[in-house]
This record gives sequence, structure tokens and C-alpha cells, in this order.
Amino acid sequence: MNQLNISDDELVKAIKKGGLEREKALRHLYFRKKVREAIVQNVLANSGNMHQAKDIFHEGIITLDENIREGKYRGQGSLNSYLRSICRFKWLKVLEKERKRRIE
Repeated sequence: MNQLNISDDELVKAIKKGGLEREKALRHLYFRKKVREAIVQNVLANSGNMHQAKDIFHEGIITLDENIREGKYRGQGSLNSYLRSICRFKWLKVLEKERKRRIE
């Protein structure tokens, strides 16, 4: 697997394959700086802090991995967009829980 230019299809195949290939693919996704920064900025811009932003990113990577292995990812759009969407919804859930807690 060429570490510099790995296509989304190659990453998905590697994650589905498992083992060392899966680890390499997830590591590659984890270190995609632009998508990580976009996710962090989204959390920070919406009442979050850096710790929460990093947690959401980590949880998003885990969910992306699970969704690919369970066949829930359909390949409609880039993995970057998919990961950003996962993280956005995870952060919205956190905000909703905090809002409900404050109301009670």
C-alpha cells in the first residue's frame, strides 16, 4: 500500500481485510491532517474544547472502521466527508445531551 496516495477504495478494502492492512489504513486516515483539523474546528466553533474535539475525532475513526467492516459504508462520497459527517452527528448528540442535562 503506497502511503502517500491511497485511494478511498484501497483504504476500504484494507479495512475490510483486517489485520496489519486494516491498522495501516486506519493510521493513514488518522493522520489526514486536513480532515482532522476540520473536525476539530467544527467542535471548537460549536461550544467544544480541544479535549472534546480530539475525543470526537477518535470516536469518529472507530465508528468509520466499524461501519466499513459491517457493510454500512456504501461508498457514496469520500471517506473524508463520511468521517466528517460521523463526527458532526456525534458532536450534535453530545450537545443535545448537555442541553437536556441543563434543563433537568
